[in-house]
Amino acid sequence: MTAMDRWRSESATRSRRATLQFTSGTKARKRNVNFPPTRRRKSILAMWCVCLNGILGSNNSCGTGLCNRERALVSAASPPSKHRTKSQNNRSFRGHTTHWLRGGFSFYKPMMIRFHKMHGLGNDFVVFDARRSPIALDDVSARAIADRRTGIGCDQVIVLERAKTRGDALMRIFNADGNEVEACGNAARCVARLLMEEKDYPFVGLDSAGGLLRCTDAGEARVTVDMGIPKLRWQEIPLSEAMDTNALVLAIDDIELDAAAVSVGNPHCIVFVADADAAPVSEIGPRLERHALFPERTNVEFVSVVHPEKIRMRVWERGVGVTRACGTGACASMVASARRGLGLRSCEVVLDGGTLFVEWNTSDDHIMLTGATNFVFVGEIDLAQLEAQ
Repeated sequence: MTAMDRWRSESATRSRRATLQFTSGTKARKRNVNFPPTRRRKSILAMWCVCLNGILGSNNSCGTGLCNRERALVSAASPPSKHRTKSQNNRSFRGHTTHWLRGGFSFYKPMMIRFHKMHGLGNDFVVFDARRSPIALDDVSARAIADRRTGIGCDQVIVLERAKTRGDALMRIFNADGNEVEACGNAARCVARLLMEEKDYPFVGLDSAGGLLRCTDAGEARVTVDMGIPKLRWQEIPLSEAMDTNALVLAIDDIELDAAAVSVGNPHCIVFVADADAAPVSEIGPRLERHALFPERTNVEFVSVVHPEKIRMRVWERGVGVTRACGTGACASMVASARRGLGLRSCEVVLDGGTLFVEWNTSDDHIMLTGATNFVFVGEIDLAQLEAQ
């Protein structure tokens, strides 16, 4: 090789050199790495593949959104280290690229949100934990989640947030129609069980729009919730006009209904009937829910007293419809029965989904609600995709 040939070879080698910057802490160091022309072309082609894959999306089976051809190109573009073998370099770069693709572009993997599906006597809930990362949930997304055909399906959507001033967590409740409500006894028991198992502790406090709920493990997957003191004055329920809340006379068409009103953090209209099993819940329930006497609408319970320690109840829930159980409804029904002298201050309430035990303490007037809780499954959902349907 002549001197001129050697000069041309060295010049070509120098022109192929690229300076890569590596940073560690606050210090930067440089080193030169040879990029042969073939590897440079592969690098450019690989970056084009990555960009196109990001723009157009990918339906291949690879978790990172890269097909096998693209993997090979990206691997080929990685500069080898003189301290590693070829296979080690390829593995390292592929792992780094996968992480970069997942972390840098959200469209490679949709934002999935974890949830628990639970129920208390068939009154079912989808529970989201937003204590560490906030979840943007509104009436539209709540309706979409609760839809039993196109969503997950539930009576209420529950969002668990960080406690602000009291309790272990803040519980927000959305009915199936998307409206946010004050209280739900069955949901409180289910959420309390989640927190008890998480903390490995038999007592938790749940803050809610209806007040602070103190919950206790009652054994055998049951939870007791202190529902607080019932509100009995017409302004507290509220009613649209002054009247005796223990003796409401409501007319639906030509039918006069013997009813009472109680608030257990949310409004309830208790209709006393001879046989709750034969009551026209689906016909009268929605009309009473939107009766002019209840400016905030109301839950409607149809109650028959079997004996002083046992009542039968069926329910039309505000914003939901007929459900298999309602914890606050069971509390309100027992209070209304006791106020009329039809039942005791401690009794079992038989619902379509099972039995709840309710006690109205004589010492402090607090209502204690005890019942079963059940896990159904754990899943993940893409809320953006669900709302776009």
